This record gives sequence, C-alpha cells and structure tokens, in this order.
Amino acid sequence: MHLSPIKALDLLELRMAVFERQSLLKHIDSCKDCASEFQEWSTLVELVKRPHLMSAPDAIIASAKTIFDTSFETRKTGRLLRQVVALIVFDSFAEPAPAGIRAGLWMDSQVVSRRVLLQTDDFDIHVRISKVEDHRELFGQILPRDGGFVKDASVHLQNEEERIESAELNSLGEFLFTRIPDGLLSLQIDLPYVTVISALRTTY
Repeated sequence: MHLSPIKALDLLELRMAVFERQSLLKHIDSCKDCASEFQEWSTLVELVKRPHLMSAPDAIIASAKTIFDTSFETRKTGRLLRQVVALIVFDSFAEPAPAGIRAGLWMDSQVVSRRVLLQTDDFDIHVRISKVEDHRELFGQILPRDGGFVKDASVHLQNEEERIESAELNSLGEFLFTRIPDGLLSLQIDLPYVTVISALRTTY
C-alpha cells in the first residue's frame, strides 16, 4: 500500500503512533514512488512553516474587519440594499386629448397638472406635477403593490449629480416638492431595503 497524502501529513506532523510511524518510514525507504511523494510533502510543509510568512499590516487588517463587520450587520439585520429603476407606465401628457383642453385648463384656473404613474415590481409611485402661476410643484405618493402604506422612506429630487431637495413621507406615503426646476430630473426614493430611481421631465 502506497503512501497517501493524509498519511504523509500525519507522519510529518507526528500525528500517529510510534509503531505505525516506524512502519511507514520503513516502507518509504524501500519504495521509490513513496519516497518521492514524501519528499514533496516535506518540502511543502517546510515552505508553509517558514518565518517569511508575516501577518498583514494593521491598516489592511482594520479595513478587512470593517468589511466583515458591515457584511455581518447586513446578515444580522437582513438589510440588503439593492437598486431598482421605476418605469413610467402612464403619462397624462403622452395620452391623446381633445384640441385646446390643456390650454383651457391653463386659462381658466391658472393650474395645469400632469399625472405620471411609475412602477416597480413592488411599488406604484403616483406623481402629479402642477404649474401654479410662476412655479411648479411635484406631489407624489408611494403605494406598495401588496397594500398598505410606506412610511419609512426619504425622497430626493436631483438634477444630474446635484441634489435639489429632499422630503420625508407622511403616514399615507405622500411627499411634496415645491418650486421644482424645468428639465430632466431624477427621483430617488430610499426605502429600508431598496433604492428606487426614475427619470422625470418637468417641462410640458
């Protein structure tokens, strides 16, 4: 029976009875293949035990611990943050309307409202952009697809990389931004376990 890797390591690390060790050494002396195998394992063990293998610097260890601690906290709390894009599934200004109806709204009440429905797998986000006199307002509500209301969330309005305004939700999952600028903006909703982002064009 030839020398197995397990037996070779047990022999090198003295993890066997004396009589068994003597028997294996005797076999290795008489078997060329086992002698070669044993020599390779001996070399590997010596390399592993050499003093040039030093501990990592303290800064690297501290960085690794920070990563581990964060991962552990994520596993412990179940807070796995992911990012999803909300798609526009309805836009009232993209729907056909009778001629003059939008102009009529503007002339009679000085208010023009645009309604947009954003959607993810888990949420419906209702948005109303209203032009009142010389400024625009954005009112929204986040509704879970499975019912109830979202309360623990922050909503941010951004223009490219610049954050314009932030808002908190009320008990009905509603939020409001006042005096929003014209152009292409992005809406970011930070929920406990997911960040929802979507693009919104405020100009009519």
